[in-house]
Amino acid sequence: MRESFRGMCLGAAVVAGTLSLVGAGPAARVVPGRPQSPQSPALRVDRPSAGELAPARLVNAGATTASSSCPSNDAACFTISEDKPATSTWCISKLGKCTEGLEGPQRWSAHAYYCPASGSCMQTFKIKATWDPRRGNPSSETISTRLKKPTDGYTYQVDFLACPVHPTPSDPGCIEGDEGVEIVRP
Repeated sequence: MRESFRGMCLGAAVVAGTLSLVGAGPAARVVPGRPQSPQSPALRVDRPSAGELAPARLVNAGATTASSSCPSNDAACFTISEDKPATSTWCISKLGKCTEGLEGPQRWSAHAYYCPASGSCMQTFKIKATWDPRRGNPSSETISTRLKKPTDGYTYQVDFLACPVHPTPSDPGCIEGDEGVEIVRP
């Protein structure tokens, strides 16, 4: 495995960033300047070094919150409340569409973190991210909460991971994305 630098597509917009190897992380981590700093990349990919096929990309086919306050290091941002979860559809595609060039079934998972302005993020269960189907491509993600107290900006982060169910040499490996989450009053 090697560190790779590639551009990736998020819907119609291209999100460029430094790509690094995906690994399991601890429950607590430090993200300098979170939620405003673009120091950690929004998308990371672990690709096999064999063959130079068309790169697979993480594509958001669902609606996202278009906000100038969304941290630039996040693949998408969502505003949720206790009675209004956010739903988005994601896929892994070679053609940048969730209807063509799909990479085959993916196993989707997610973890939520509370990231106050101090930059030290801790895993939390106050935000819940679920996938339907968990094994599919594309798949829909729903981010919800039971919290009633609003946050000051995108102080929660959901990290999600898509890995091929049946890996082959042409599969892109695991791809990870970060999403900013803000809670508002219901």
